[in-house]
This record gives sequence, C-alpha cells and structure tokens, in this order.
Amino acid sequence: MPDRSHCIFVIDRSLSCTLCFLLFISNCLAPTCLAGGGPENVFLLINPTSQDSLTVANHYIDLRKIPTSNVFYLSYYGGKSRMESDKFREKILRPTIKEINGRKLGDQIDYVVYSCDYPFRVRLGQDFPELKLSNSFKPVASLTGATYLMSFVNSNRKEIFSPVTNFYSVSDPKNKLTISRAFRAQHHWAMGGKRVAKGRGIGYMLSAILGVTFGRGNSSKEIANYLRRAKEADGTKPKGTVYFVKNDTPRSTPRHDRFPAAVRELSLAGVNAEIHEGVFLQNKGDIIGLTCGHQQLGVAQSGCRFSPGALCDNLTSAGGQFDFPKKPPGQTCVSEFLRHGAAGACGTVVEPTAMAQKFPMPSMHVHYAKGCSLAESFYQSVLSPYQQLLVGDPLCQPWADSPVIEVQGVTDNDRIRDTVTLTPTAKMKAGKKVGLFELYVDGVLNENCKPGGEFSLDSTTLVDGYHELRVVGTDDTPIEIQGRWIANVFVKNGTEALQLSVDISSVRPNAEQITVNVAATIKGLVVVKHNGREVGRHPKGTGEIQIVAKKLGKGPITLSAHSIGKVKLRSKPVRFEIP
Repeated sequence: MPDRSHCIFVIDRSLSCTLCFLLFISNCLAPTCLAGGGPENVFLLINPTSQDSLTVANHYIDLRKIPTSNVFYLSYYGGKSRMESDKFREKILRPTIKEINGRKLGDQIDYVVYSCDYPFRVRLGQDFPELKLSNSFKPVASLTGATYLMSFVNSNRKEIFSPVTNFYSVSDPKNKLTISRAFRAQHHWAMGGKRVAKGRGIGYMLSAILGVTFGRGNSSKEIANYLRRAKEADGTKPKGTVYFVKNDTPRSTPRHDRFPAAVRELSLAGVNAEIHEGVFLQNKGDIIGLTCGHQQLGVAQSGCRFSPGALCDNLTSAGGQFDFPKKPPGQTCVSEFLRHGAAGACGTVVEPTAMAQKFPMPSMHVHYAKGCSLAESFYQSVLSPYQQLLVGDPLCQPWADSPVIEVQGVTDNDRIRDTVTLTPTAKMKAGKKVGLFELYVDGVLNENCKPGGEFSLDSTTLVDGYHELRVVGTDDTPIEIQGRWIANVFVKNGTEALQLSVDISSVRPNAEQITVNVAATIKGLVVVKHNGREVGRHPKGTGEIQIVAKKLGKGPITLSAHSIGKVKLRSKPVRFEIP
C-alpha cells in the first residue's frame, strides 16, 4: 500500500457544480423520513437462494424485531465476490427503492441492510470507459458504499471517486470538539457537513451487510453469535477501552495526528481510551473500540478479547477483500474482528492506497460513545466511503440512553374493536425528554404526536385478527435516540376467525418439510407467510399444509396465516426454531 495520504484528485467538473443534478436524483430515491435509528427504519434484503442468507436474517429479525413490512426477499444468482454496476442498479438498487416506495415505507427507511450472500464488490468501470483514474481512485466500490452513495451510482456520476463525497461526515480538526448528529434520510447535506433544507444538498442511505460467508468470511453461526452480542450491548455503557495503535508504516501514519484529540474527547465522555505503539495489542481483554493500521495483526494469536458492541477499523488494503488468498503473508480481514466478538468492522474491497479520506477518522469512536448507532458513527467519520464495506450490526448502540416508553389504553394481547385511544409517555434521565412519538401499525408509520398528545386508532380499517402496534419515542437531542413499546393486539370487529398451529414433531434438524395446520371459520384460500412472503397455502382454509423447510432457513421462525378472499383474516403469529 503506497503512502498517498496527501493525494489530490482532480475531476473535469467540480463536485459543487453537480449538487443540483444529484439533488434531483436523491429526491427520487431518498425517502422523506420522520424518524430513524431503530428496526422500523431498516429495510432488510435477504437472498432466498442462499440458506446462509435466510438463516442470518432469521436471527437478526428475531433479535432486532425487524417488522415484516421491512423485509424484502430479493433473489441474486451471481457470484459472491463481485457484480457489475449495471447489474447492481437493475437487480438490486432500483428494485429495492421501488419496493420501499410500493410498500409506502418512504417516510421511515434510513438503512438498507443486506443479510449475506450478495456480492461485496461493485465494479463501476463500465460506466466510465473514457475516464482514466489514478491508482488511488480505482472504479470499484463496496456493496455498502455504493448503496450509501446511491445518488451517484444511479446517475453514473464520476464524482463518486472524489476524496469528499460524504457531506454527512465532517473532518475533525485536532483542537475542535466532534459534533455528532443523527442520520435521517430526509436530511440533505451540503459541503462542510451542513444540514440543509429539502430542495438543496445531497441525500444518502445508511448501509451495512450483516456478514459475509464467502472466502475468508464468517460462518452463519459466527454471524448469529456476534449479532446477538451486539444486541445485548445496547445501552450497557461498557467499561472497556478504545485503543488507538500506531506505528511508522503508511498504514498507520495518516491518522496519527488525530489520536490525541479522540482520546481527550472519549475521556470527557467517560470512556477510557489509550494510544499504544506497535503492530497490534497483546492480551487486552477489554477492547470496546479499535483503530489501527498494519498488514497482518495476528488477532487470534494476540490473546485479546473484544467486548460486546466493539467497533473495529484497521487501515490495510485487503481488509474487506474476502476473496484474498488465505495463506501467509496475507492481510487481516474484518472477519477476524467479528469472529472474536466485535459488533462491527470495516475494510476496503480493493487497493485504496493509504488515503486518510477513505478510512474512518478516530472520531468514529467519539460518535459511538455519544450514543450514535454503529452505522451513524461509521458514516459520520468517512469522507469518501465508496470502497469501504461496513460489516456487522448497524443498529448497535452501547452508549445510548434510550427512553422507556409506556402506553395507556392498550396492553399486549388486548382484544380491541372500533376506535381505541393510545396515550404515550416516556421515562428518561433527568434533564432529557422525548420530542416526538410515532405510532407504527404492522411496521408501517401511521401518525405522530408531541408529548402530551395521543393516538386515535380506528381498528375498523384493519383486517380482523392479530396486528402489531409500536410506539417509538425519540429524544430531543441532536442524536435523536429512540425507545419503543411493542404490543400484539387482536382486532375483533366481525364474527370470523383464523388459527395457525405448528406440528413441533416435524421441526427437527435436516427436516425437509414443516407441518402446519390452519383452521378458519370460513371456506376459502388461506396462505401461510414467513416475514410477509408466502411459503404455503390451503385452498379450503382448514387443514394441513406442508412447508418446504429450505424456504425458511434455520434459526428462529415466525409464521402467520392470512385468508385471501372477500373476508380477510389474520392469525396469531407462531414462533419456533429450526435447529
């Protein structure tokens, strides 16, 4: 990796001259969002042709309570290493945006998250055959970088290769405090990290991939384990240490001058931080954050342990190259941090050269310690993220002080009819308060109210049967930390009903089929759905259904039955686990 930390990239049109054009594109793609930072704001893509993708998604949906409305099964049949830009646009990006808008989720999605078994690398060279790029700006992007910068990719803008394309990120001068802000897809950003009104600036979409199973990646079991640890870390304010490791190689020197300021700010936030000399750490059992730079770290041999919620970054060329040769000397892959318990890690998918703009600034850990999510912390700290692959749980928030939401008027498993009134309240630490409450019905944003207000839900607009209600409260700080109340309710305005049960004896390792039974008070077609996708049906509404187990994947499964006809009904969801 040559030292090009001071390279200057010149393009034939300045980035500022393209803001109006990109604004038009981002208005078409980026939803208008009222709140973010939680499962209601994640749009999860699952590759149903992959058992690993199904299994990883099952665990994440169960852990994070991702609403069924926010789950999209998008088949991909190509290789796991790379795809061309036209295929990315036509097979992934545009179908995803179309699906978000078609489901009327445009007011709430901030994150596009991939399960696994989608290509981690997007080749953009075919879009710019006339453009001669220096070695520092190869026309290759990561899957998550191309998604975050979708405004550029969808409109074939070569400004994606600029050292500064991410206006959500602000450079952190050595002697100034880091400003941390929530990400919302409705927010547009201008040069200098200025948040501007709708109609100006550029919009983005946070993106991460939960794991990579290809090549040097992790197993689905390992991915499920670190996702569980990440969820368990939320709000725990871990007592670990953020380590900044320095040496005199080009992989380390571009970020040295910012280490002391990050240590000071972390100390002010009550988080221990230290600067160490060398290649890597030895026998440290409390790593909650890591910024380092070396070709081969020897993580497995170091005797180090990563605390739940740990966020790691190593500046090296092949950190995100999962198809890189495994044999020595090799380069440490982000999978090593995740394998040993980290919640998230990042790495470049092609030779980036040692340009500081392409890697997270040390302030990433400051944003994290202030309560930002893992994805917010990462993207606030990278000026040019197009080659960076973010892997792990984007929602992890170890230092968030989440409000505790309570709702009067409805309780879990209540039977409701006609119109019901929900009155939300929040409990928070002294000096903090909630600025907005939002009501979600079956995962879709319904309405919002200020503190002291209430929601009026007309249940006659809903199908009889079980529905999920969520009330999300967002605090009034710049970081906009959320808390949520979730309840299942049974709507009963008519006289008909539908039930679903699972034959647990059919749920066993390597089972080819899972047996379920449906029973309806009416005759007609009933379908069984897994995260909104049909996996079985019965033409008469009552009887046994055999579901192909491979359609579901392994891990925690939730099924529900739905009648399709003049009288529409929904059963109570049934949860079980496929080993």
